[in-house]
Amino acid sequence: MKYAWISLGAAVGGVARYALSTSLPIPFPWQTFVVNLIGGAVIGFLTHRLTGDQRFLWITGFCGGFTTFSTFSIEVVTLLEQGRYGIAGSYVVASAILCVAAAAATYHWTR
Repeated sequence: MKYAWISLGAAVGGVARYALSTSLPIPFPWQTFVVNLIGGAVIGFLTHRLTGDQRFLWITGFCGGFTTFSTFSIEVVTLLEQGRYGIAGSYVVASAILCVAAAAATYHWTR
């Protein structure tokens, strides 16, 4: 059943991301920035408030469909909360550099 909740949440999150980003009267890439900012705030708010199937629907599904940056954000917060500052910093830097590099490499490779 958890997969059904995740699927439903992801569908709603993806539609919400598209609707919000296309309705914002701001230029590219600021729509994505706003969506990621909202996603980070939503997952932070929901993390300690939901349990069971609600987590699958809203955190894994909706936030995952809305923006995977929200998951990254809460993972960094968790590492910082655990006092694992070096890992948190490394994760942020490595994600920014390597994920952009992977996107650039495959973007250029498939041209």
